[in-house]
Amino acid sequence: MNVLRNIWTIELIWWISAALLAGLILFPIHFYKIEFEFYTVNFFYILGLILFVRWIFLWKYTPYAWWIPFKLVVLFLMIPVVFWGITSFYGFKGYLDEVGIQEFVSHLNEADQSSLSVYIRTEMIFFASAFIFSGCCIPLKMIASIWKQYNRNTV
Repeated sequence: MNVLRNIWTIELIWWISAALLAGLILFPIHFYKIEFEFYTVNFFYILGLILFVRWIFLWKYTPYAWWIPFKLVVLFLMIPVVFWGITSFYGFKGYLDEVGIQEFVSHLNEADQSSLSVYIRTEMIFFASAFIFSGCCIPLKMIASIWKQYNRNTV
């Protein structure tokens, strides 16, 4: 029982750490009071990327690694999640093309404008593309895990 409690505690620590890391990455946007309409989407990109990468490489250490119904739910849930990620990313790219990143940072001085414009654009594109790519890898990982559980009695 103690091991089960510890594994769920570690899972909670992972989620809290991922949320804190996402907050730290987005802190410059919040600190300069930038009205970034993609803030929540960006937060979920970062949080999802951390979660997905952890699932891809450390799946056997999660508390739900042996639970096949959870794997099936994740397997099919990744389809709308990846499509949401792609749609949101296209929304961001469309906003960049039509309005531009300067609209977010127009209230700052020139030096801060250029550095924050590059930061916002770069981190949003990086985390969005990594989120989408890792989200596409999760179903493959779930299928492999289910197969290994049935055929090799491992995850």
